[in-house]
Amino acid sequence: MVQYLSGIKQFYFYVQQYYFLAILAPRLVHDATAYIFYVTHDYNRHHNHPQNFIYRYAARCNVHVFIVLLLCSFVLAFVLQAYGDNIVSVITETFFGVEIHKAITLGLLGYLALMHYYTEAFTWKQESPYRRFIAFSK
Repeated sequence: MVQYLSGIKQFYFYVQQYYFLAILAPRLVHDATAYIFYVTHDYNRHHNHPQNFIYRYAARCNVHVFIVLLLCSFVLAFVLQAYGDNIVSVITETFFGVEIHKAITLGLLGYLALMHYYTEAFTWKQESPYRRFIAFSK
């Protein structure tokens, strides 16, 4: 039912020539719910015995890991978007004499986006070990 209503809203935005909203609305819903899903999975997997430095430092500072992961995500995205292209351009021009424009923006982030959708196709299948750390209902 929710997918049906979402499709109606998309169609309405498209007919009203709000093309940006027709694309943005489902993307925003997907990204927000997927992010919460992944953080929940990660928390369930690591909260009893933190295996990496992010969880250890979050526990030591008494900050919930959801906040830490959210801040890390925004900071990393900002740094890559704001400075990544220039840094890669300077490095490739210095060492190889070639200037590469938008290497991070289009190259790395585009590649990671495509890999994200490719790996999700088999990562969360029925027998996946990832499914042990999050409950699914039928």
